[in-house]
Amino acid sequence: MENKTLKTTCIMCPLGCELEIFEQNKNIIVKGNTCDRGKQYGESEITCPKRVLTTLVKTQTGVASVKTTKPIDKNKINQAMKEIEKLNLKTTKYGQILIKNIAGTDANLKVTR
Repeated sequence: MENKTLKTTCIMCPLGCELEIFEQNKNIIVKGNTCDRGKQYGESEITCPKRVLTTLVKTQTGVASVKTTKPIDKNKINQAMKEIEKLNLKTTKYGQILIKNIAGTDANLKVTR
């Protein structure tokens, strides 16, 4: 990891702490957090940020809301969206798994509504 400083807002609880994350003497330092979840979030944001991907897919009857079953690496989101764009669905059912191991991750794409 190169020396860099990242400023971000923690999304792990309603407080929304303003974090400053950087490396010092090969240790990751997180400042501004008020809980351990903020520290863990900051460490993962600077080393390997992940997100739950939530989007809509077209069906022959309209659109369906979908999301990944767990966070995926942020750098895999574009690849996942390309896979989603290829879907050609007649209908969907709540809870249906549309794509297993999306973008080579261990997350699945699931219908949420």
